[in-house]
This record gives sequence, C-alpha cells and structure tokens, in this order.
Amino acid sequence: MATQKKRDAPSRCETYVALDFRGPVEVAFENFPDEWIERPIASLFQHATLSRPEKIAVDDGALRLSYAQLWRVVAHLARRIESRVPAGRPVGILLPNGALFPAAALACLACGRPYIPIDLGYPAAHRERILAESGLAAIILDGSQDVSLNIPRTVAQLDIVESLHATVVPEIAIAPPGGPAVILYTSGSTGSPKGICNDQRAILQRVAQATNAQHLCADDRSALLSSPGTIAGVREMFAALLNGATLYPVDPLRIGIGGVLDVLRDKRVTLCYIVPALLRALLTAPDAKQAFANFRLLRIGGDNSISGDLALCRDVLPPS
Repeated sequence: MATQKKRDAPSRCETYVALDFRGPVEVAFENFPDEWIERPIASLFQHATLSRPEKIAVDDGALRLSYAQLWRVVAHLARRIESRVPAGRPVGILLPNGALFPAAALACLACGRPYIPIDLGYPAAHRERILAESGLAAIILDGSQDVSLNIPRTVAQLDIVESLHATVVPEIAIAPPGGPAVILYTSGSTGSPKGICNDQRAILQRVAQATNAQHLCADDRSALLSSPGTIAGVREMFAALLNGATLYPVDPLRIGIGGVLDVLRDKRVTLCYIVPALLRALLTAPDAKQAFANFRLLRIGGDNSISGDLALCRDVLPPS
C-alpha cells in the first residue's frame, strides 16, 4: 500500500510590532511600564503632582488648576467621601466635562469607592433611571448648578465646591486597586441602561497603550472631546493627567464647532482623540488650519473612517 509522506506543518512567524511603529518616535517620553498597571491610579497621579506641582493640570476655560491644586481638591474630597460612604459603595458624579470632573473621579479612586459618571447631556429621565438602579450611596455635584434631578434623601450629596476652596492638603491613605473602579452606563438606546464595570488595571492598560503609542508626555496639551462617561473619555482623561500633560476638557455640544476650534487654537493643543463625524465638521470649518497648527498627533476612533477623512487631514493638518 502506498503511503503519503506527512508534510511538516508550516512554522508560524510571530512578529512583534511596537505600539509606536512608524509613529512619533522622535518625541521623548517616559515609557509606561507594565508594573505601573498594578499601581493605584491615585498614586500615579500623586507621583505626577510631586514631579511638577506648579504645572497646569486641567483648564476648562472657566477654571484652571495646577497639579498641586488639583491634588488638594482630590485629597480633601477623598476624606469627605470616606467619612460618608461605606467601603465598596458607588458614588455618582453629576458634573459637566470640566476641570472638576477629574478631581471627583480621582477622589473616589483614592478612597476605594467606584464612581459612576452621570452625563448632564442625557435626558433627565435617563439620568434618574441610572440614579435609581445603581444603588448610589452619595453623589458629587456642584451646588451652584441646577441639575434638575430628583435625588433620594438616602443618597448623600457632596458639594465639590467645598473641597475646591479647601486650604489644607490632608494626608490620605490611598486605597489599593481591586474591585470596580468606574461603572459606565450605556445610553439605553436598545433597552434599559446597563452598567459596565471597569477596574483600575483595565483602565491603566488602556492608558499604557495610549502613552506608549503616542509618546504622550508632560509637554503635551490634550483636548478632552469625549464625555467622561465613556471609556474613551476615561482613557484620555487619565492618560493626560498621569503623564503630567495639561488637559483641556471641551464639550462640543455646549460650545459648538467654533468654540472647539477656539480652544484648539488658543491653547495650542498638540493631540486629542476624536470621532470621525466631529473631525469632519472641524476640518471643513474656515479656521481649521489655524486651530490644528500645533497638532503633532490625531487619534481617530469610535466609528468608521472613510478615504475622504484622510484627504481632509492631508489638506488641513501640519505636514508633520
């Protein structure tokens, strides 16, 4: 009987491609090592603060805070949360995409309480449904704003303005990572809103990828165009602040295309993450070239890009 010689299985050639392959390799930055993914986010932010305390951390046009000032708000608010919220219970953040939102998020993580962003852009009914279903122990808000939300009496209300005006930086014991860090609710467009849990390691994995791919560094000026109630917003917020960059929170729905262009131009923004639909609107505006003149990197995602998007980028963005 004839026998057929068995062929050897083809060998696999596994090639490692660096995250910054053909990218901004000439930009000096501090690599985000794997071991940092195991550290608390608040501890990494404190490290960034000690490195450059006087540098502007966040600027929303109405309020700008240095790293030292932001840490003071974080530490003061973390002590208040710890005294009012049982361990493990979630805290809602009912704040706009502005300078105070990162302070609230970092304060929750510093004391080991998961936070739930409640986007002010959502309809009141949607926000109240999240409030009813999430089992919040407390909610952080700006007492000077009318949020039009029926908050149950059992939910403690923490006015972040009290921590903003604090003059002393209290000592805090930063909680170790573990358990949910942020719970992001879906829009509810296909049914009831669903809470998606993310732990600190998952967030820091995204931050590490963003840092090492973009060579994100303290010299960068990053525009936050995504809602902090989305995973993209969470990633971009922490990626900037854990690397010592300056974060410019921007709400396109509130200030419009012209307002976004003004921020990009006046703040000399160097990078941001953006969805294609918003990118097209910005790049086709009359003053687009001036607004994008200082960009070194643009990260596009969240939807399909088309060839016309690339053509617009080539027409408007700096050659580099």
